[in-house]
Amino acid sequence: MNLSTSNDEPIYFTGEMIYPSMFRDYTSLRNLAPTADILAQMTDWPTLYSPSCLATNEIPVYTSIYVDD
Repeated sequence: MNLSTSNDEPIYFTGEMIYPSMFRDYTSLRNLAPTADILAQMTDWPTLYSPSCLATNEIPVYTSIYVDD
């Protein structure tokens, strides 16, 4: 799969950015496609993050956002 930005720069994926087509396009992910389909159909996910718990975090946190986010 060849992905690029409008400036023809590469896009670096993280675990938060995965698409159904990747399970067809990447040989190493093909065996996971049935599981990914099951997870994608789920609608009863529990709350993943607790805002009140995160608000008490005392560990410094930093982030970077790329590609004109």
